[in-house]
Amino acid sequence: MKMVFEKLSYMVDISRNAVPKLETLKKLAKKLSLFGYDRLMLYIEDTIEVKSYPMLGTLKAQLSVCEIRNLDEYVKSIGMELVPCIQTLGHMNSLAQWPVFDGIRDTDDILLAGNEETYVFIDALLLAVRTAFSSNEINIGMDEAFLLGAGRYMAKNGFREKKQIFSDHLSRVLALCEKHGFRASMWGDMFIRILFNGEYYVKDATLPDGAKKAVPQNVRLVYWNYTSRDSKYYEQMLELMRGLSDDVCFAGGAWKWAGFAPMNQRSLVIAKDALKAAKGRVDEVILTAWADDGAEASLFSVMPVAAAYAQFRDTGEMDIKKTAERFRSVMGVDYDLFLKLDCVNRLGAGSYEDQPNNASKYYLYQDIMLGKFDCTVEEGTVVTLKKNLAELKAARQHAGEWTYVFDTLVALADVVFIKAGLGIELRKAYQEGNKEVLRKHAEITLPTLIDRLEIFYNAFEQQWLTENKPEGLEVIQYRIGGVLKRVAYCKRMLSRYVLGETESIGEFEHDIVDFSGGLFSMKEKNILYNNTKRIMTASNL
Repeated sequence: MKMVFEKLSYMVDISRNAVPKLETLKKLAKKLSLFGYDRLMLYIEDTIEVKSYPMLGTLKAQLSVCEIRNLDEYVKSIGMELVPCIQTLGHMNSLAQWPVFDGIRDTDDILLAGNEETYVFIDALLLAVRTAFSSNEINIGMDEAFLLGAGRYMAKNGFREKKQIFSDHLSRVLALCEKHGFRASMWGDMFIRILFNGEYYVKDATLPDGAKKAVPQNVRLVYWNYTSRDSKYYEQMLELMRGLSDDVCFAGGAWKWAGFAPMNQRSLVIAKDALKAAKGRVDEVILTAWADDGAEASLFSVMPVAAAYAQFRDTGEMDIKKTAERFRSVMGVDYDLFLKLDCVNRLGAGSYEDQPNNASKYYLYQDIMLGKFDCTVEEGTVVTLKKNLAELKAARQHAGEWTYVFDTLVALADVVFIKAGLGIELRKAYQEGNKEVLRKHAEITLPTLIDRLEIFYNAFEQQWLTENKPEGLEVIQYRIGGVLKRVAYCKRMLSRYVLGETESIGEFEHDIVDFSGGLFSMKEKNILYNNTKRIMTASNL
């Protein structure tokens, strides 16, 4: 049977705090192989052992060369290929914490192009990758280097056009790849941004004359888009990218990077238009599973999307029935059951695919007394959150080996149901001088919330340690621990106020604010906000 795409790859992010255990990656590879994938790609920033740079990734989880070789052999034994994805320009902000890397940084997250010390580092990184991986394929990153040339580079060299800096740096990196026997691919957005004044999501764009000459033809460009819902737009952008290079592939997204819950239904709706456009235009599709802002979601939570991509590759259609059959044969549970994981974020009636938000994350992390997202809670919100909790509890009963994933989201739904509207109630009671209501919350609601937060943390810890190495968990411990401390503080302050030990509670003197500042309606169901530090507080953190 002729496949729609010659290659189907799955990229897992192992650089946003969570580094999966070797056995977890083998389990994932096995599932992907059974779905029909050809490649497992590991996205690595500083989570690989580089002996000549011992500070790289220090005090963090890493995969050793030995572990990667072990995984590489296993992946080959099940008919797949293990492919490295690294960064050789941007997204290297982890280096900023170590003074030893100051000499190779342009800005906090961008390497210093044109600097010989930088290429010594990249050469060492490529050597480590070459030692660990048997594949001759490599993705060298190069995406989202927005401030390229604007930091130490400018101080050292003066102003130079970004396109020239980028071109020269890419040439150096490609030469190093060739030295180590790699065929390179890269995320293609920087070529578009350079041509169109920093914009990537351009519409009805035409390439200027000679644009293709600026793109090396010995590197594959990856057109990535994780959000658009318009097949014509995908077609336009793929053709634009094909105008830059004869070697282009497409990368879509399995949304597991916006909190503890996946966005399977959002991912599936987007995939329908994306894959339709990619059909006949590319020979490889990559499904990316990023882990932005802390890798809070389970590695396996987006397997419905993985099944759907594999099914499309076979038939050229998003056939839900056949996808569900494939999913159950591989995962051992119903496809629809896993889609229930999304519902912890549902805020209103109707399908969650029309409510692409991460409300469970901002309701969990926002301050109990100074909630930035209190303005999003309306009269029916808490009723819906209670319904979400009930649905997840029911689904959990049939989750089999994946019960630990459901445990985390059931516990989160329980926290969010109590916490989402609580700040509003407390502020209202305080401003109305209703000490009896405040007393009940101090004696009943807040202790209950503390208990539910502890249960949630324990469930999440179990999920993390089941799938990942322990390092990185401390970040979530800081976050949830901070939430617990603020709730305990709120309880104490309410008790003191009710007893007359203090005349006011300063935090409740503030009115609810419109988080958007009037830019859009905060009563919409599609607010997606994924920066924990800014969710938690308006102060510096």
